[in-house]
Amino acid sequence: MFKKQSVYLVFLCLIILPVALFSQSDKSSVSLSVGLSVPQDQFADKIIPTSDTAANPCGFAQKGISFKLDYTYHFSDNFGINAMFLGSSNSVDTKALGNEMTERFGEPIGEIKVAGDNWSTGGLILGPNINFYINRQLRLNVRGGVGFYSGYSPEIVYGATFESGEREYYASYKRQKSNATAFAWALGGNLQYYFSDMFVLVSIDWVDSKLDFKNVNYQTKLKESNEIVNYSTSYSTTIDVLSYSVGVGVRF
Repeated sequence: MFKKQSVYLVFLCLIILPVALFSQSDKSSVSLSVGLSVPQDQFADKIIPTSDTAANPCGFAQKGISFKLDYTYHFSDNFGINAMFLGSSNSVDTKALGNEMTERFGEPIGEIKVAGDNWSTGGLILGPNINFYINRQLRLNVRGGVGFYSGYSPEIVYGATFESGEREYYASYKRQKSNATAFAWALGGNLQYYFSDMFVLVSIDWVDSKLDFKNVNYQTKLKESNEIVNYSTSYSTTIDVLSYSVGVGVRF
């Protein structure tokens, strides 16, 4: 994930630098924001997939952190083009995952082992930016765009001991980490308050991307058998993220 985000960041710099170097004064602005990442819909749902929904499993994603690096070139007072590099990290709700596993496989005896890494996602979005002057210091920006989004799905581990008659069985499930890249679109805006060329901002953005994870490795051991089964399959998860952030910027 770090390598792909680095490529996006370099690509963004290649876009920004030539425009910034040859642009007129006060035509460019750049800002950095951090805040809250809130998963939506399938990405946030907490339901173990059945055979009918195995190709589109829920994300079990919880609220996390987000960051954004924005560059805008202003063609006029009210219109410009925006390049946004954004990313987020969202943990897995292991408690809900354990409860769902219990619903699916039955009540275990003893302690349940449930673990999950974080979802890590990020990408580059390009699109138009519309600027509204509320007064000399306060400005509202509305933006939308399309681009690319990359993500790492978390490794999921579940294990528990079950009882059947006088025998005990240990069942386990493991899904390995995987990554994917896909088309994405975004819609959002921010409110900027200026102190001369410097400004502070609050923003809200919605990003949507369907990531197809190919040949993901699984390992299972059912409670009725001691056999460990290794296999691979593919699945898709729609990453819907609503992010709220605050930051600082400069116009130059």
